[in-house]
Amino acid sequence: MTRALGPTVGIGRQAALPLGILDLCWLPVELRGIVWLAGGVTSWATGPGWRAPPFSLDSAQRLINDGPAGLWPGIFPVVVWAVVGALLLLVAVPLAIVARTVDGARSMPGDPLDPASFIRTEQSHYLLSKDGAGAAAPLVAALADRVMRDAVRGRA
Repeated sequence: MTRALGPTVGIGRQAALPLGILDLCWLPVELRGIVWLAGGVTSWATGPGWRAPPFSLDSAQRLINDGPAGLWPGIFPVVVWAVVGALLLLVAVPLAIVARTVDGARSMPGDPLDPASFIRTEQSHYLLSKDGAGAAAPLVAALADRVMRDAVRGRA
C-alpha cells in the first residue's frame, strides 16, 4: 500500500492543471459577473436603486460596445470600474493568503526531513541496515512524528 487510508484533504496536485484550464475558460463569464455586480452595487449606492441589466449575451455585447455607461446610464463609468477593482481585491487577497498558506504547509525540497524523498533514496536503506537491530528506532520515531505532523496540518 502506498498511502494511508482515510479521507484526503484538498484537490490534489494532479487536479490543479485541469481546474486551472477550466477556470481560464470561464474567466470571461467571471469577469462579466464582477462587472455586472459592480454596476448593480454602484447603482444601488448612488441612489437610483438596484438597476442591474439582465445577465445575458446582449448586455455583455452592450458592455463591450458602449462600456458601463450603456448599461447604467447616469452613473459615472469611473465609479463602476473602481468598484470592479475593489471587488477583484476582495476576491484576490483572500485567495492569495490561502494559496500562500497552503504552499507554505508543503514540504520544501531542502527540508531537513522530507519523508517522501528520504524513503526513495538509497541512503535510507543503508542507514536502516548499518548498525543492526534497534539502530533504526530513532529514525522510525522521527519519521512517524513527521508523518503525524503532516497529517494534522493537512498535507496527507
